[in-house]
Amino acid sequence: QHTITVTTMHEVALLVEVFKDLFLGRLLANIYHPATSPHTYIKGKTVVVTGCTSGIGEETAMRLLKAGAVVVMACRKLDVAKKLVDKWSKECKDFPIVENAKIMFVDLMSLESVEAFCGKVVDEYTTIDV
Repeated sequence: QHTITVTTMHEVALLVEVFKDLFLGRLLANIYHPATSPHTYIKGKTVVVTGCTSGIGEETAMRLLKAGAVVVMACRKLDVAKKLVDKWSKECKDFPIVENAKIMFVDLMSLESVEAFCGKVVDEYTTIDV
C-alpha cells in the first residue's frame, strides 16, 4: 500500500490527470480493442450514450457498436446520427450495426424531453446495462 502526499493544487491537478489516464485507459481499452481484450462482456449489452453525434460520444457509440453492444443513441440531431450509423455499418461487417443502433431524440436542456426519453427507454428495454 502506498501513501501519496499532496501539497499544492498543481500536484492535485497532476494526480487527477494521472488517475484519469489510468482509469480511462483501462476502461476504454475494453471498448477500443474488444477482440484483443479479455473483457468481452460488452457484447449484447444495452448501453445509453448521449452526445453521440460528435466528439467523445460519437467515438464511444461507434466503438460500442463495433464491439457488439446495443447502443441507444440519445441525441438531438437524428439525421446526423442516422448518417453516422450508415457510415459505421459500411466500415464494420462483423456486427449488425444498423440493427444494434437505436436512435432516439432527447434534448438534455429540456426536462420534458428527458422525461419523455426515459419513458420510451423504459417501455422499449427491460434492462439498461450501462
